[in-house]
Formats: sequence, structure tokens, C-alpha cells
Amino acid sequence: MSTEIAFQALNEFFTQRKAPQLALRPLRENVEIEVRIGGSLICTVFRRDDLIQVERREAIRPDFVFHIQPETVEVLAKGTKDEVADIGINVIKEMLAGTIRVERKTGLGALLTRGYLEVIASGGPAIARYLGSIGFSSPTKIIALFKNLKG
Repeated sequence: MSTEIAFQALNEFFTQRKAPQLALRPLRENVEIEVRIGGSLICTVFRRDDLIQVERREAIRPDFVFHIQPETVEVLAKGTKDEVADIGINVIKEMLAGTIRVERKTGLGALLTRGYLEVIASGGPAIARYLGSIGFSSPTKIIALFKNLKG
């Protein structure tokens, strides 16, 4: 899959499907997440007017930078049910597999006030069970995970 096709798939995933919109709705306005596809294509995911949007540009002040291969975009876009928990679980599985690398670019305090814990909580009991099964069974351990995502 080319980076251009991967960008189109990522854009459709975030803007056309219900679950990604629901999952990222807790993010505060002006919060930006940068996504680098295949090391060459850069785009930004953000919320504006209660809609998640994707633009082909660098983030101004990203909280996170996701490095993802084009093939992984396809796996997530086509292999994920339109359910918040399924998206979260599949992203975490891809991170554990090494096909998604995440850098945290902002302070931990900012992350706690910009909606990220609410994003995780939006996955409900299914995401909580999955996180517990891989050793993240409490909010303290989830915050520790954020600490370890240094850029």
C-alpha cells in the first residue's frame, strides 16, 4: 500500500466511521496528534466543532507523534470493527508488535487535562479488561505508560 492510499484510508477511518469520532471526542479543541505514515507522509488528527478531522500537514504542537507503516493503516482501517474498544485494542496490539511507534511530545500534566484518559475510558469494560490482561490494571499503571512514551 502506498503512503498516499494509506493517508486516504486513515482520513476515511477517522472522518467517516462512528467509533473513531466517539473515541476521540473527549479531546479538547486545538489538541493535535501528528501521524507519520511510512516515514514520509505527515498528517494531523484533531477535533474541531465536535468532529475529528485529518489534515495533510505537520501538527503545530503535537501531544503525540504516531509513526505507522502504510500496511498497518490498512490493517486498522479494514480489520477493526466500528467499536471504540476494538479500535483501542487493535492500536495497542500494533504498538506491542512494533508496527506503531508513539512519541509523547508534551508534559504528563497536559495529557491528563486534554482528554486522553477519557479517550481510554471511552473503550469501556472491554478496553479495561484488555489493558488489565497486559499488565495495565489501574489508572496509575496507565499514567506510567504515558510517562514511558517520551519523544
